[in-house]
Amino acid sequence: MIISNNHLNIIYVGLNGFPYGYAAVRRQTLISRGLVEQGAKVTILCRKGVHSTDLKIPPEGKVENIAYIYTSGSNLRPSFFLERNLSKIKGFLREFWIILKKARAGEIDIALISTMRYEVLLYYTLLGKMLRFKTVLSFDELNSSIPTRNQLGKVINDRLFEKHGLSMLDCILPISHYLLNLVEKKLPSTSRFHVPIVAEFDLNQIKVDHQDAKVLLYCGSATYLEVIKFVTDAFQIMKTDVELHLVINGNPVEMKAYHHFLGKLKAEGKKCPISYSNLDFQTLTNKYREASILLIPLRDTIQDKARFPHKIGEYMASGTPMVTTNYGEVRYYLKDNETAFIAGSYQEDLFARRIDQALADPKLMSKVGKQGQAFASKNFNYRIHGHRLINHFNTLI
Repeated sequence: MIISNNHLNIIYVGLNGFPYGYAAVRRQTLISRGLVEQGAKVTILCRKGVHSTDLKIPPEGKVENIAYIYTSGSNLRPSFFLERNLSKIKGFLREFWIILKKARAGEIDIALISTMRYEVLLYYTLLGKMLRFKTVLSFDELNSSIPTRNQLGKVINDRLFEKHGLSMLDCILPISHYLLNLVEKKLPSTSRFHVPIVAEFDLNQIKVDHQDAKVLLYCGSATYLEVIKFVTDAFQIMKTDVELHLVINGNPVEMKAYHHFLGKLKAEGKKCPISYSNLDFQTLTNKYREASILLIPLRDTIQDKARFPHKIGEYMASGTPMVTTNYGEVRYYLKDNETAFIAGSYQEDLFARRIDQALADPKLMSKVGKQGQAFASKNFNYRIHGHRLINHFNTLI
């Protein structure tokens, strides 16, 4: 019989940027909050600063009761090459010392890892074996399924990660059924525990009347330029007169390609979306609630079957209805006209038609938005999964 121990000591490693960042950092934050609320002690270790502006927080402290340490000594990304590399070395060495000190004091039960890099995974799993703590991977995406990871170095990394790296872990947390099935098939003796998207829910938040609103919103990464083009193509052929708002973030190279695409739309005389970037989380959630419909088309690809976009959880938490496609995790969780509006396939004309159909029935839109929110609050609430994770982690130690 397993005796439940809610006072687990957990370090969360592999990511940088806490407490501000995109989907991966939001997931890290919510999972950590769920664990802390169950009584666990979680410390997030960030090796280096990645922010261009100061977060106005000390390099070590607590946010939302989650302890964190920037082991490089700053959350800022240094401007100069030499300074950046010295900062990385400092962050690596100090992180090692902190882990060593905590492990010797019996203050690490679990190392929760979030990374796509084989050498990082190898490093933490070796530390775990030497210092006698369990290593657990947050398995959120299948590297080898991403078309842009076609450079030789990344191809080698991804093969090592998936063929050898996964087998070194004590436990894997797949985000999707596709990844869960992959782990079950390749590593039947390895502990695995399905943790889908997680979101924060305030069911008493002020609802926005979408009766006369005519705003579509798509939020995503500039990495998915193909999907952004798909959304704007569907927007061009819609019959309903609406505005399309895009909230897009990415690295400088990706954003340059995105803005080039927007310029091309304008030059061709096509309908142009209204574009936003780098919105704070409160402003972003307000935009979710103010929109008529939220858009997130998934493709019939291994990449989209393996992942489970964090935005789906945020969308559904807002109470605003969502239009998506019938691929990936959508097939497992959502029902057309009940918890979302679902186009049968990834085709611009079908997607545009599904949006038009939804906008033509404001009462159904309101119903689907509320039912989607209620469903998600029971299945994707971070508090539920914090409780589930604590129980599972107790089986590992």
